[in-house]
Amino acid sequence: MSIDQHDPEMRQGDGDAGDAVKEPPSLLKKRLLFLAKLLITVALVSWIISAVDWSDVGQRLMGMSWTIVAVVLFIWTVSVVGSAMKWQQLLAVHGAPYRLWVLTRWYFIAFFLSQFLPSVIGGDAYRVYKTLDNPAGKASAVLAIFVERATGLLALLAMGWVAAVILLNQTGDSVARWLVYFGGGCAVAGLIAMALMVRFKMLGKIARARRCPRKVKVLIERAWEYRGHPARVTYVCLLSFLFHGSRAGIYALLFWAIGEPQGVLEITIVLAVTTVVSMLPISLNGYGLLDGSFIYLMHQYGASEEAALAVMVLIRVTTIPIALMGGVFYFADNGEKTARKTQTTLAV
Repeated sequence: MSIDQHDPEMRQGDGDAGDAVKEPPSLLKKRLLFLAKLLITVALVSWIISAVDWSDVGQRLMGMSWTIVAVVLFIWTVSVVGSAMKWQQLLAVHGAPYRLWVLTRWYFIAFFLSQFLPSVIGGDAYRVYKTLDNPAGKASAVLAIFVERATGLLALLAMGWVAAVILLNQTGDSVARWLVYFGGGCAVAGLIAMALMVRFKMLGKIARARRCPRKVKVLIERAWEYRGHPARVTYVCLLSFLFHGSRAGIYALLFWAIGEPQGVLEITIVLAVTTVVSMLPISLNGYGLLDGSFIYLMHQYGASEEAALAVMVLIRVTTIPIALMGGVFYFADNGEKTARKTQTTLAV
């Protein structure tokens, strides 16, 4: 948070007996933005509460099998380990090897922080902090997290686009048509932009520019290291697809468990769209926005609003034990945060 450099106290007039405090414009802006997000979140949550039959939702939740819950918890746990494996490989690209168990423990802790802090960035910031002292430098810690997030998002969007193409050919679905054309256009534009950047070596020019911040130069230089590790990059991409495939499987499993099964193609499309929607900075941590968009889109595919809400409730409930596991690791953490104690030879 930036602080106004000027004196915050101003005289109200020649005859005033005291000084009045004036809020810095940046602080006032942040408070207004928070208030706007709070109002939008409350409005969305209120709409969700009023739009469903809660007795129906309760009956669906009470009818859930504990066996299904156990399977979902197992898949969530394996997914966290898989994410830690991605993180391990990305750090190794930069010459910063860590044991998988160490990164898995930190990933569980990051999940705990993301669940209970008002922003998912809290977990990522923790992971960056724990790996800052690696032998390859601080830029490696930041870049590994960024690439991990980026590859995951791109994998989900690619899966959503392929699912939309298949569904459009099968049914002519309007949501799928929108995603095929809009998503395809964005993908083509992105590929053209990347081709131009490579052709004219724009990243190199940016790094050599006199006004380019030193940290940006370092990140650009370290990003080129991925070109020398095609096997690791392929492995990371594969893990990204497996993660989001298992995530779609969890949603499909929960819909089936509450007695209203939905197609995997439709669920994959909805997950891709709602993930992008939830990134819009218009609500508090995506609350209400993610749930509301999921309920609305699944309703377009034939799911009842009660079933969609029940699944969202189950998603949040089944992630609590995973987060609590991270909480146990967090309070038992011994403060280790360097790669020197955890160095090992990694092979793909």
